[in-house]
Amino acid sequence: MTKGGCRIVNMSVLYYSACRISDRFADAARAELLAAIGGRFPIVSVTHKPLKFGDENICVGDAAPVSAWQVYMNALLAAKAATTEWICCAEDDSLYRPCHFDFRPEPDVFAYARNRWVISRRRADDGKRHEAFFYFRERTQFAQLICRRELLIETLIERFAKFPHPVPDPVLIPMGFGEPGRYEKHLGLTPRTRAYFVSDEANITFNHSESIRGIRRVNPGDIIKYDLPPWGKADELWERIHG
Repeated sequence: MTKGGCRIVNMSVLYYSACRISDRFADAARAELLAAIGGRFPIVSVTHKPLKFGDENICVGDAAPVSAWQVYMNALLAAKAATTEWICCAEDDSLYRPCHFDFRPEPDVFAYARNRWVISRRRADDGKRHEAFFYFRERTQFAQLICRRELLIETLIERFAKFPHPVPDPVLIPMGFGEPGRYEKHLGLTPRTRAYFVSDEANITFNHSESIRGIRRVNPGDIIKYDLPPWGKADELWERIHG
């Protein structure tokens, strides 16, 4: 995105990681993120360990809780450090396509990518090996968010004014401490608007044991695929990224 040979920057990528996944997995996913961005946007990273990634890294330290509360606090820290009009979220276990970063919602809307598949593994029918597969289910995921930076800051500041100290997930999550635009009514906060957009190519999230919420189960109604353009075969993608 250039004009007169200069990069036009109107969005920042907020990358956040609890640094729980393996270095191999993390490095491979970050390489995919850099390739998808293609130098178009600055990156602000917020991590639980020091990391040389992006234009700025904020380290919250090992003592920071691994929790939903901290995920949103990390995003707030990154949003405050950014300077662009728009932001998008990027998590350490998700893969993104270049077209994902082209979307801009209305100024007062939290927009989430709908074309997002999960890659997981299970024991194959022969019982002798594990096989990877993609599955799709309608879901709002913070890692798929694009919105105006000031909207995210305003919304999260209000949230943390009410919940200023870390609270365990078993307490917070049933209350609706989740994605902006979904649960403000449950939390007694200013209502926000949520919407979805569909990119031509799918983003991918890994379903793995190191995630904050652990491995998510596959439901009977989920759509299953073993090959998903442009990512290719699930077994090959799992091995290439996760290992």
